[in-house]
Amino acid sequence: MLFRSFSKLAPTAISPQNHIINWRNRRVKEGKAPSTINNAMNLLSAVFKHAISEWGYNITNPVSGIARIPPRPPRHVHMSPQDREILLNACQAGPHWLLPMVRIALETAMRQGEIRAMRWENVRDVFVHLPDTKNNTPRDVPMTFEAEQVVTELAQKAENTAKGWVIPKPNGVSQNDISNAYRDAVSRAKANGLSRHYTFHDLQIGR
Repeated sequence: MLFRSFSKLAPTAISPQNHIINWRNRRVKEGKAPSTINNAMNLLSAVFKHAISEWGYNITNPVSGIARIPPRPPRHVHMSPQDREILLNACQAGPHWLLPMVRIALETAMRQGEIRAMRWENVRDVFVHLPDTKNNTPRDVPMTFEAEQVVTELAQKAENTAKGWVIPKPNGVSQNDISNAYRDAVSRAKANGLSRHYTFHDLQIGR
């Protein structure tokens, strides 16, 4: 953790070269995502800015002017029909909510959190209204015929519609639940001939 490394130092003792840059380079070698590193640096910079402007600290912001890590190039993923079938078959052995989640992701390119948060009052005939997204702006997501079929199948189960969630949540489906179940499904799929490892995010861009 960035802040744990500096927690015992006085603000005036934190220098760009000895601390910020060394920490940044070490995290790069560890293989951390550029966004993870940059977000931590930006947060620490904001702390120093607040201390200077609001608390009257007579110090220099050691993060100011330090180069951030360039973003990684975007992934270009295309899932073949064969891989799609293998992956969906593997998802059938997972929790009952995994297969419909993966099918919706493949057909709508919705994010994992957006699918998990879908509620029936936001499902229309041909699209899903998302009142809260990662970008903090609502949007409407068109549904393919296959996505409509998934939603229809879920709606036919009274216990699903009664609870308000499109994806059944008897005890709540957490992000860790999804990550673990999907990882296990990919492992099963690879054992049955899946050509490559697909992350859940790949489902959004692999259509």
